Amino acid sequence: MKTMLAALVVLSVAAGCDSEVSPAGGGGSGPQGGNGGDGGNDGGNVANGGNGTGGGSDECEQYIQQEEPPVQTVPISIRNGTESPIYLGVPKANCAVPSLYRAETPSGDPVQTELSVCGLTCSGLTQSGCDCVAECAEPSVMVIYPGGMAELSWTAIVYEPQDMPATCYFDESCAQPTCVSPAQPPASLVFFVEGYPELGDCSQAICDCDGGESGSCIVEGATLVAGNPVAASGDWSQSVDSIGITFQ
Repeated sequence: MKTMLAALVVLSVAAGCDSEVSPAGGGGSGPQGGNGGDGGNDGGNVANGGNGTGGGSDECEQYIQQEEPPVQTVPISIRNGTESPIYLGVPKANCAVPSLYRAETPSGDPVQTELSVCGLTCSGLTQSGCDCVAECAEPSVMVIYPGGMAELSWTAIVYEPQDMPATCYFDESCAQPTCVSPAQPPASLVFFVEGYPELGDCSQAICDCDGGESGSCIVEGATLVAGNPVAASGDWSQSVDSIGITFQ
Protein backbone atom coordinates (compact mmCIF):
# COMPACT_ATOMS: atom_id res chain seq x y z
CA MET A 1 0.00 0.00 0.00
CA LYS A 2 2.83 2.36 0.90
CA THR A 3 4.43 1.53 -2.40
CA MET A 4 1.22 2.37 -4.23
CA LEU A 5 0.90 5.69 -2.37
CA ALA A 6 4.48 6.55 -3.18
CA ALA A 7 3.82 5.87 -6.84
CA LEU A 8 0.74 8.10 -6.74
CA VAL A 9 2.79 10.91 -5.19
CA VAL A 10 5.41 10.59 -7.93
CA LEU A 11 2.69 10.73 -10.61
CA SER A 12 1.11 13.78 -8.99
CA VAL A 13 4.44 15.58 -8.89
CA ALA A 14 5.13 14.64 -12.51
CA ALA A 15 1.67 15.83 -13.55
CA GLY A 16 2.21 19.05 -11.64
CA CYS A 17 5.51 19.52 -13.43
CA ASP A 18 3.83 18.88 -16.78
CA SER A 19 1.21 21.50 -16.04
CA GLU A 20 3.95 24.00 -15.31
CA VAL A 21 6.07 23.06 -18.31
CA SER A 22 3.35 24.10 -20.67
CA PRO A 23 3.35 27.79 -19.69
CA ALA A 24 7.11 27.65 -19.38
CA GLY A 25 7.15 26.28 -22.89
CA GLY A 26 5.01 29.26 -23.87
CA GLY A 27 7.60 31.39 -22.17
CA GLY A 28 10.17 29.37 -24.01
CA SER A 29 8.45 30.56 -27.10
CA GLY A 30 9.34 33.92 -25.74
CA PRO A 31 12.69 33.89 -27.55
CA GLN A 32 10.68 32.97 -30.62
CA GLY A 33 8.44 35.88 -29.77
CA GLY A 34 11.71 37.75 -29.60
CA ASN A 35 12.41 36.47 -33.05
CA GLY A 36 9.02 37.80 -33.90
CA GLY A 37 10.44 41.05 -32.59
CA ASP A 38 13.28 40.57 -35.04
CA GLY A 39 10.63 40.03 -37.63
CA GLY A 40 9.27 43.33 -36.37
CA ASN A 41 12.69 44.75 -37.11
CA ASP A 42 12.37 43.24 -40.54
CA GLY A 43 9.01 44.95 -40.75
CA GLY A 44 10.87 48.08 -39.81
CA ASN A 45 13.29 47.37 -42.61
CA VAL A 46 10.34 46.93 -44.93
CA ALA A 47 9.07 50.23 -43.67
CA ASN A 48 12.47 51.67 -44.51
CA GLY A 49 12.17 50.06 -47.88
CA GLY A 50 8.68 51.40 -47.53
CA ASN A 51 10.28 54.81 -47.39
CA GLY A 52 10.89 54.12 -51.04
CA THR A 53 7.22 53.27 -51.44
CA GLY A 54 6.15 56.37 -49.63
CA GLY A 55 5.27 54.19 -46.66
CA GLY A 56 7.14 54.81 -43.50
CA SER A 57 9.26 57.86 -42.85
CA ASP A 58 8.17 61.38 -42.04
CA GLU A 59 11.23 62.50 -43.98
CA CYS A 60 9.86 60.91 -47.14
CA GLU A 61 6.19 61.78 -46.73
CA GLN A 62 6.84 65.37 -47.79
CA TYR A 63 7.73 64.13 -51.29
CA ILE A 64 4.54 62.11 -51.78
CA GLN A 65 1.96 63.96 -53.81
CA GLN A 66 -1.35 63.75 -51.98
CA GLU A 67 -3.48 65.24 -54.76
CA GLU A 68 -3.12 66.46 -58.32
CA PRO A 69 -2.58 70.21 -58.67
CA PRO A 70 -5.37 72.06 -60.48
CA VAL A 71 -4.90 72.01 -64.25
CA GLN A 72 -5.75 75.01 -66.39
CA THR A 73 -5.32 74.74 -70.15
CA VAL A 74 -3.56 77.83 -71.46
CA PRO A 75 -3.59 78.14 -75.28
CA ILE A 76 -0.34 79.22 -76.96
CA SER A 77 -0.94 80.88 -80.35
CA ILE A 78 2.11 81.00 -82.67
CA ARG A 79 1.80 83.27 -85.68
CA ASN A 80 4.06 83.65 -88.71
CA GLY A 81 4.34 87.33 -89.58
CA THR A 82 7.20 86.76 -92.05
CA GLU A 83 7.12 86.10 -95.78
CA SER A 84 8.61 82.59 -95.56
CA PRO A 85 7.46 79.28 -94.05
CA ILE A 86 8.64 78.58 -90.51
CA TYR A 87 9.32 75.01 -89.40
CA LEU A 88 8.98 73.89 -85.80
CA GLY A 89 10.82 70.74 -84.73
CA VAL A 90 14.22 69.34 -83.76
CA PRO A 91 17.43 69.49 -85.82
CA LYS A 92 18.73 66.20 -84.43
CA ALA A 93 16.84 63.01 -83.63
CA ASN A 94 16.64 61.90 -80.00
CA CYS A 95 14.38 59.61 -78.04
CA ALA A 96 13.03 62.31 -75.75
CA VAL A 97 10.34 64.19 -77.64
CA PRO A 98 10.97 67.82 -76.72
CA SER A 99 8.35 70.49 -76.31
CA LEU A 100 8.06 73.01 -79.12
CA TYR A 101 8.31 75.79 -76.55
CA ARG A 102 10.32 76.61 -73.44
CA ALA A 103 9.77 79.03 -70.58
CA GLU A 104 11.86 81.32 -68.41
CA THR A 105 11.27 83.71 -65.55
CA PRO A 106 11.53 87.41 -66.45
CA SER A 107 15.06 87.32 -64.96
CA GLY A 108 16.09 84.53 -67.38
CA ASP A 109 15.96 81.44 -65.14
CA PRO A 110 14.71 78.35 -67.04
CA VAL A 111 11.46 76.78 -65.86
CA GLN A 112 10.35 73.22 -66.59
CA THR A 113 6.78 73.29 -67.88
CA GLU A 114 6.19 69.60 -68.61
CA LEU A 115 7.58 66.11 -68.02
CA SER A 116 9.55 64.26 -70.65
CA VAL A 117 8.20 61.02 -72.16
CA CYS A 118 9.76 58.90 -69.40
CA GLY A 119 9.92 61.61 -66.77
CA LEU A 120 8.73 60.84 -63.24
CA THR A 121 7.99 63.15 -60.33
CA CYS A 122 9.51 62.73 -56.89
CA SER A 123 6.20 61.25 -55.77
CA GLY A 124 6.29 58.73 -58.61
CA LEU A 125 9.85 57.74 -57.75
CA THR A 126 8.86 56.96 -54.15
CA GLN A 127 6.32 54.43 -55.44
CA SER A 128 7.96 52.81 -58.47
CA GLY A 129 11.24 52.24 -60.26
CA CYS A 130 12.59 54.39 -63.08
CA ASP A 131 12.52 51.89 -65.96
CA CYS A 132 10.90 53.28 -69.08
CA VAL A 133 8.97 51.03 -71.45
CA ALA A 134 7.88 53.79 -73.82
CA GLU A 135 8.99 53.34 -77.39
CA CYS A 136 11.26 55.94 -78.93
CA ALA A 137 8.88 58.15 -80.87
CA GLU A 138 9.83 59.53 -84.26
CA PRO A 139 9.92 63.34 -84.21
CA SER A 140 7.58 65.33 -86.40
CA VAL A 141 7.79 68.75 -88.03
CA MET A 142 5.13 71.43 -88.05
CA VAL A 143 5.12 74.19 -90.68
CA ILE A 144 3.48 77.59 -90.30
CA TYR A 145 3.02 79.32 -93.64
CA PRO A 146 3.24 83.12 -93.99
CA GLY A 147 0.23 84.65 -92.27
CA GLY A 148 -0.65 81.32 -90.67
CA MET A 149 -1.07 80.31 -87.05
CA ALA A 150 -0.46 77.16 -85.00
CA GLU A 151 -1.88 76.55 -81.56
CA LEU A 152 -0.23 74.62 -78.73
CA SER A 153 -1.20 74.48 -75.07
CA TRP A 154 0.25 74.50 -71.56
CA THR A 155 -1.31 73.13 -68.36
CA ALA A 156 -0.30 76.10 -66.16
CA ILE A 157 1.87 73.80 -64.02
CA VAL A 158 5.63 73.94 -63.53
CA TYR A 159 7.98 71.26 -62.18
CA GLU A 160 10.38 72.36 -59.49
CA PRO A 161 13.56 70.43 -58.52
CA GLN A 162 13.84 68.93 -55.05
CA ASP A 163 16.71 67.24 -53.21
CA MET A 164 15.13 63.92 -52.22
CA PRO A 165 17.25 61.50 -50.11
CA ALA A 166 18.22 58.25 -51.82
CA THR A 167 16.42 56.29 -49.07
CA CYS A 168 13.11 57.77 -50.22
CA TYR A 169 13.38 56.24 -53.71
CA PHE A 170 11.44 53.02 -54.29
CA ASP A 171 14.57 51.77 -56.08
CA GLU A 172 17.70 53.44 -54.69
CA SER A 173 19.52 52.76 -57.97
CA CYS A 174 17.18 55.39 -59.46
CA ALA A 175 18.46 58.07 -57.07
CA GLN A 176 19.67 61.24 -58.73
CA PRO A 177 20.85 64.66 -57.53
CA THR A 178 17.32 66.08 -57.83
CA CYS A 179 13.82 65.04 -58.83
CA VAL A 180 10.89 67.28 -59.72
CA SER A 181 7.47 67.94 -58.21
CA PRO A 182 4.52 69.78 -59.77
CA ALA A 183 3.88 73.28 -58.45
CA GLN A 184 1.95 76.41 -59.22
CA PRO A 185 3.78 78.69 -61.69
CA PRO A 186 5.34 81.99 -60.63
CA ALA A 187 3.43 85.22 -61.17
CA SER A 188 4.84 85.69 -64.69
CA LEU A 189 6.81 83.79 -67.33
CA VAL A 190 8.24 84.35 -70.80
CA PHE A 191 7.63 81.64 -73.41
CA PHE A 192 9.98 81.06 -76.35
CA VAL A 193 9.56 79.17 -79.63
CA GLU A 194 12.39 78.51 -82.09
CA GLY A 195 11.53 78.48 -85.78
CA TYR A 196 13.74 77.02 -88.53
CA PRO A 197 13.90 78.13 -92.18
CA GLU A 198 13.97 74.67 -93.81
CA LEU A 199 13.50 70.94 -93.46
CA GLY A 200 16.41 68.78 -92.41
CA ASP A 201 15.18 65.62 -94.12
CA CYS A 202 12.43 64.34 -96.35
CA SER A 203 11.50 60.70 -96.85
CA GLN A 204 9.09 61.43 -99.68
CA ALA A 205 9.40 62.94 -103.14
CA ILE A 206 7.78 66.13 -101.87
CA CYS A 207 7.46 66.89 -98.15
CA ASP A 208 4.58 69.28 -97.88
CA CYS A 209 1.10 69.66 -96.44
CA ASP A 210 -1.97 71.82 -96.89
CA GLY A 211 -2.12 74.39 -94.13
CA GLY A 212 -5.88 74.74 -94.47
CA GLU A 213 -7.65 77.65 -92.80
CA SER A 214 -5.10 77.95 -89.99
CA GLY A 215 -2.12 78.05 -92.35
CA SER A 216 -0.22 75.35 -90.42
CA CYS A 217 0.09 71.57 -90.49
CA ILE A 218 2.32 68.56 -89.77
CA VAL A 219 4.68 67.95 -92.69
CA GLU A 220 4.25 64.40 -93.99
CA GLY A 221 7.53 62.54 -94.39
CA ALA A 222 9.66 65.07 -92.48
CA THR A 223 11.22 64.44 -89.07
CA LEU A 224 13.99 67.05 -88.75
CA VAL A 225 14.48 70.77 -89.30
CA ALA A 226 17.60 72.64 -90.43
CA GLY A 227 19.19 76.08 -90.77
CA ASN A 228 19.72 78.86 -88.27
CA PRO A 229 16.79 79.14 -85.88
CA VAL A 230 15.03 82.38 -85.04
CA ALA A 231 13.37 82.74 -81.63
CA ALA A 232 10.10 84.48 -80.91
CA SER A 233 8.62 85.06 -77.46
CA GLY A 234 5.44 85.94 -75.63
CA ASP A 235 4.63 86.90 -72.05
CA TRP A 236 2.31 85.14 -69.64
CA SER A 237 1.01 86.26 -66.27
CA GLN A 238 -1.62 84.95 -63.90
CA SER A 239 -3.95 87.71 -65.03
CA VAL A 240 -4.17 86.41 -68.62
CA ASP A 241 -5.62 83.19 -69.99
CA SER A 242 -3.59 82.81 -73.22
CA ILE A 243 -0.10 83.31 -74.67
CA GLY A 244 0.58 84.96 -78.03
CA ILE A 245 3.88 84.52 -79.90
CA THR A 246 4.58 86.11 -83.30
CA PHE A 247 7.53 85.63 -85.66
CA GLN A 248 8.32 88.94 -87.35
